Amino acid sequence: MEQWERSWQQICAMKKEDYILGNIQLVKDEILSSDEPIADHFRMQVIDNGRTLNAESLSEERISISPNENVGGAGGFARGMVEALDRGEATHILLMDDDVAVSPESIKRTFNLLRMVNDEYKEAFVSGAMLNYDFGEEQWE
Repeated sequence: MEQWERSWQQICAMKKEDYILGNIQLVKDEILSSDEPIADHFRMQVIDNGRTLNAESLSEERISISPNENVGGAGGFARGMVEALDRGEATHILLMDDDVAVSPESIKRTFNLLRMVNDEYKEAFVSGAMLNYDFGEEQWE
């Protein structure tokens, strides 16, 4: 488990409350409340560029909401990565847009994949893609 001591999912949000609130609940229900190893190693951070989320009521032990100036996606992701690294807890960070639905199963599979990574691939990236719900046959990276 040394390769994956603590993982972070980071969402940079800008006024997409319906997606964010749903994703937070999915993470709580399917990851943090599970009896799988990921439950002890996962943390979710939302960088709220729109400052529209109630950080106090949504934040808890493994979920944090960080109100932020609207510095765009790159600025929000950069702030979140710096915060995660400053805490010294993150070994891996999953970056996710605010207008997608979380797939807890994908996160669990990525976690399990990274638990098996050997020295040859320890610096490699895992790339993801998203499906457009309106056009299910289109895939975006």
